[in-house]
Amino acid sequence: MKPNAWRGGKLVNDPPMSNDPIPLFVNLYLDADVNRHLATLLCADGFDAISARDLSHDRWAEADILAYAISVGRAVVTHNLDDYARLAHDYAANGQEHFGIIVSEQLLIGEMRRRLLRLLDRFSRDEMINAVWFPSAFADRP
Repeated sequence: MKPNAWRGGKLVNDPPMSNDPIPLFVNLYLDADVNRHLATLLCADGFDAISARDLSHDRWAEADILAYAISVGRAVVTHNLDDYARLAHDYAANGQEHFGIIVSEQLLIGEMRRRLLRLLDRFSRDEMINAVWFPSAFADRP
């Protein structure tokens, strides 16, 4: 195989690209406190979203929810600021990574969907990593 790429000042063999798609948008895991029907709406909008309730995870502790979301490559959507802010802090302090935490106040499902869509359309999967996001920043402004 002939060298075909420059890396670190050297010509190297670049492996053929995979046919696996590289996701642009983060996949979502909705905590049990979030309306489970939001996952269905987000899927209809073209996003990959699952609900803790649909997976029978509704009695799991927040640390277990976050660990599961990480294991399947998903950001957590929740209404629980206190516990997830603490978890995000602990992860950062220990050098651990997560795929993002999205914390929203309780909203009607349509408004929650609108705000999430605005957030998801603005930030890539990579920009979500290790961040805590607040959809309130994407509310309609008068």
